[in-house]
Amino acid sequence: MKKFILSAVCFAAVSLMGFDLSSGNFKVSEEGKSKIVAGEKFFSSALRLDAAGSDKDLTAVYTHKLPFIAGREYELSAEIKGQGTAFLEIAVIGLSGKVYSRRVATKQASAKYTDIEGKWDLRKYDLPELPASVQITIGVTKGSTVTFYDIELEMEK
Repeated sequence: MKKFILSAVCFAAVSLMGFDLSSGNFKVSEEGKSKIVAGEKFFSSALRLDAAGSDKDLTAVYTHKLPFIAGREYELSAEIKGQGTAFLEIAVIGLSGKVYSRRVATKQASAKYTDIEGKWDLRKYDLPELPASVQITIGVTKGSTVTFYDIELEMEK
């Protein structure tokens, strides 16, 4: 089993749909090797997403793309704390650029730490085209402010 950990270096408030903080300031590494920490501006040990001020029907999201590895089950998990609704999505992007997305978990955040996790077993899912990459999305719905801790992506054979 390969395990990836997504980590962070200072809080970031994001309120634009699709805003990608990964622009070179975010890395993924295998567990046991150097811990992922990158970017001095955006991340710490937590990721804070804030859509509370939105007067439109927007969500606040963080996205990150990874190369597709065939025959794996992808599991995304985190601890959350805050107010509102948090969600996790896993998408497979085909060679044509078409996105096949699945919301794998939705959970209400509270003042206490709560676990959120979701899986997508791509060993049992037939795509109509060859996959090129996987994109994970961590987000909150309109009116929510949630902090994500210990974000992990596991890939099992």
